[in-house]
Amino acid sequence: MNIFLDLGLLAFACWGISKCAQLVVNSVKQISKRAKISDFTLGFFVLGIATSSPEFFIGVNSVIGGYPQLSLGNLIGGIIVLLTLLMGVSAIYTGKISFKKTLSKNDFILTGVLLLLPAVFLFDGGINRIEGLVLIGIYIGLFLLMNKEETILEEIRDKVTLRSLKLAKLVIKVLAGIAGLIIFSKIIVEAALIFTKALNISPLIVGLLLLSIGTNLPELTLGFFAKSKDENIAVGDFLGSAAANVLFIGLLATVYPFEVVSVNNIRVSLLIMIISILVFITMVYRKNTITRKDGIILLAIYAVFVVWEIVSSGIY
Repeated sequence: MNIFLDLGLLAFACWGISKCAQLVVNSVKQISKRAKISDFTLGFFVLGIATSSPEFFIGVNSVIGGYPQLSLGNLIGGIIVLLTLLMGVSAIYTGKISFKKTLSKNDFILTGVLLLLPAVFLFDGGINRIEGLVLIGIYIGLFLLMNKEETILEEIRDKVTLRSLKLAKLVIKVLAGIAGLIIFSKIIVEAALIFTKALNISPLIVGLLLLSIGTNLPELTLGFFAKSKDENIAVGDFLGSAAANVLFIGLLATVYPFEVVSVNNIRVSLLIMIISILVFITMVYRKNTITRKDGIILLAIYAVFVVWEIVSSGIY
């Protein structure tokens, strides 16, 4: 297949998976809003999972196809994209991002630990089932800790009714969106594999650079079009999507433990990931705000990441 045609197919599939994710996100948002869940909790858990659904289905198809590293690259790259590119662009675009009245310091520290652990585990060249279960366990612990006063499931159960929400229609939309995610994620995996073979590039690199952008289009769209009153939703979604990526890494490792072939190259990427997380945590922990200047710093970190991946993979 012509490489430009393959790139076009990959771009179309990323667009399609973004549209399907938006359908799922909008439907879930309607249900959650009527249930009166707080904006940040809605963004972190409900939209965080919903907007990360492309990564989940790409992970499923990658494991089925025997290429789990493609999904790993997508998930790791996605965390870097969310905390540097998307947070950076949003801070520059809006002037500042406020984290007041969102996470407590304990919740924020636990979120930081959750985001750092995959990089720590991967430094030895892979993630086993036990480490995967640890990641899943910490995510569940974070959910329980943040949800101890406001029980999401109880709110939805008590306040969402078929009559008030026309739940059947929303469920059909969610199922249709998920069906689209399955189809387009399959196309993305197949197109990405053709692309890697044509240029003799590691699937891990394609996941880190290309898929991590394509599958985070829902978050990028939400960040740009969120109104000021919805800022907490967007911020919660960015952080929640990054945390959901860790959850999916845990699920991936539990089902299909894996080893990374190019350990030295991935270690540099993991180091950049660790730096991204630590810089982001420091910015927020110190003043509960990411300013336009901070956004420029985050974008610079992402630029270093992209340059390294291009140079180390020989694409230049």
